[in-house]
Amino acid sequence: MPKAPITLQNGRWHPYFRNGWKSTYICPLTGATALFTTSLQILGLALDTVTLIAFGELGRQCTRRSDGRRVQTAVLWGFVLIGVSAVWLLVAFLIYFFLPQHRHELLSFSSLYLGSVIKLSLIFACAFVSASCLWAAKAKSSQNLQDAVAEYQRRYKHPPPPGFDLWYKYATERSSVVIDDYDQIYEDLLPFRALSPRTLRELTYALAADHSNDVATVSIRGGTTQIQEDILPTHRWMIEGVAKMIGAVSQHLPDMDIAFNLNDECRVAVPWGDITALHNSAKSHIHRSTGNFTGSWSENRASTWGPSEPAKVTHGLFTDTSFQQVYDLVGRSVCPPSSKAGTSFVWDRRKICLDCTSPHSLEQFLSNWTLASDICHQPDLASLSGFYLSPSAFKVSRPLLPVFSQSKNIRI
Repeated sequence: MPKAPITLQNGRWHPYFRNGWKSTYICPLTGATALFTTSLQILGLALDTVTLIAFGELGRQCTRRSDGRRVQTAVLWGFVLIGVSAVWLLVAFLIYFFLPQHRHELLSFSSLYLGSVIKLSLIFACAFVSASCLWAAKAKSSQNLQDAVAEYQRRYKHPPPPGFDLWYKYATERSSVVIDDYDQIYEDLLPFRALSPRTLRELTYALAADHSNDVATVSIRGGTTQIQEDILPTHRWMIEGVAKMIGAVSQHLPDMDIAFNLNDECRVAVPWGDITALHNSAKSHIHRSTGNFTGSWSENRASTWGPSEPAKVTHGLFTDTSFQQVYDLVGRSVCPPSSKAGTSFVWDRRKICLDCTSPHSLEQFLSNWTLASDICHQPDLASLSGFYLSPSAFKVSRPLLPVFSQSKNIRI
């Protein structure tokens, strides 16, 4: 059997598989192309084995020169390789000096294998700088209380809440890394500023008045905490734990009732258009009332809150969608209309959407964690989430409700 044709054929097939290293599949044994990928791997192993055997056999053969002497084929192969290398060095020299626009192609071989290493190092370096330096500088830039108050007003366009000086003392005594960064709290509470205080109180009472809502309240009166009566025993421990945490600082808090979700799943999913309108209204309200902020809580707040007791009423605040596929019913509506979730539907759930992963990926590596956790630009992942496929207890409200939960789904 001739060995050289096998070697030549393997050389012809090699270019077709040279891009295999760029695969974005972390585990090639999963997905719709698993069989095809595995087959290519087996074929590549077989071709490499045959190539090594062919070179070994060729190296042991001899050839006869014109003077009758026999020379090992390996020696001839060595001279051939030296000659080919010299030719390519000459070609590279000509390209480098006479065709500068093609210089980058001379490094294509090294960049093919080293590019991913360089980029991965770049990802680690950028992540370290972002997390350890940039965020830390943003979270703790003030040197004293006056600077912290001024920084708060600069960022959020209104004075800090009453008792901010107590928080500053508490944080600095414990070397907290967060002194100035309240972006997450600000964004989460911003839409509620579009609702009147009376509306918030009425909604809080309505949430706790019906046991079927799976909501309980913690009341603060005169600096002490009290939990709602008749909470389900299976969830009472959670509210008791929350009340204990609040009790450590309750003497500095105003009289109010706080509604807590008893379920593991989130409870509020406001459509994108509605939440955007609430954000805009809240920002406008803050801008108009900047001069009306005071440095203390309003007096007689207890009289404005009704008794936090259960009542035999049904308000219909939530829609029960437990054990249903809720992405199309709920999840998609909270995404911007221009997002992937708003403009496309995933029909073939066996395939990964590479266009969806590219915004937060650098080849096969994750480059943006915040974007990667957003379901709006990669709707194909909805079929992989247990929450979207079949939540065990999902009572959801589309209007905005003032209820605190143990967890928060991205975009819900």
